[in-house]
Amino acid sequence: DSILHDSTSHFSPKTTGWFEGYSKALVDPHEAFLAKVLMIQKAKKSIDISTYIFSVDEASNAYMEQLRLAVARGVNVRFMIDASGSMGEAMKDQYRHLRALIEARKQDAEKRTSSVNPGTVDMVIFHPMIRIRSIMSHFDNRLLSHDALSSETTLNWDRRSHDKIIIIDKELPGETMAIVGGRNIDNSYYGIPKVDDKTYEDMEVLMKDAPRTSTGKNIANTLEQHFQDLLCSKGNRWLSLERFDDQLEKIDLGSATDLLTKKALKDFD
Repeated sequence: DSILHDSTSHFSPKTTGWFEGYSKALVDPHEAFLAKVLMIQKAKKSIDISTYIFSVDEASNAYMEQLRLAVARGVNVRFMIDASGSMGEAMKDQYRHLRALIEARKQDAEKRTSSVNPGTVDMVIFHPMIRIRSIMSHFDNRLLSHDALSSETTLNWDRRSHDKIIIIDKELPGETMAIVGGRNIDNSYYGIPKVDDKTYEDMEVLMKDAPRTSTGKNIANTLEQHFQDLLCSKGNRWLSLERFDDQLEKIDLGSATDLLTKKALKDFD
């Protein structure tokens, strides 16, 4: 806990063009790893994560276990990985580890032994490489409407999400925290099992909202909005929304349990 306490209590607030609050550079890979684990443990309402690379190893297993525990105590989780960056694991495991969190949530709901309802789980694949039906549908629509094809994201095979983001408690002004930077979810980014010549030299920034802001610019209405745009990008595959995965024009909005997600999905029509 001292990592988060030191990071948000022992220096002055810093103001940028988009955010008022506290920030700290996470240079040491072990500190960065522990900071993320502690953030997940600290979350009360929600956890939003995006990554380019998701490797099935000790780092990802630790994160997924902490997310499972968070869901069990009622925290809503939204997790997005890029299809290209995580293609190796997708081909080998067919997103087995992501689906496992969805299944764990279902089991928690069925056997519920406490008064706490499990949180919701949304797992999203950013721009899968093979989405022929979706691509051709939007291609036809663009030709009929004479719009510029370059603006259609599902036609851009190389449009990837390299964003590495974790945000907790976007619903709690003054308590929202986030980490952004260059580290993917992979052992080599965190020096696991030890820091050696295979460990990437990278950096991230830990941020926390100020209790009150003078401009109203905080993590929830800046970085969270960017995450929301990525999450609801046309062409994404939602492992947790079956009908959405089949055809974009037949979205079952009733399946989207997160209110922000449900609001954004309405724009797809």
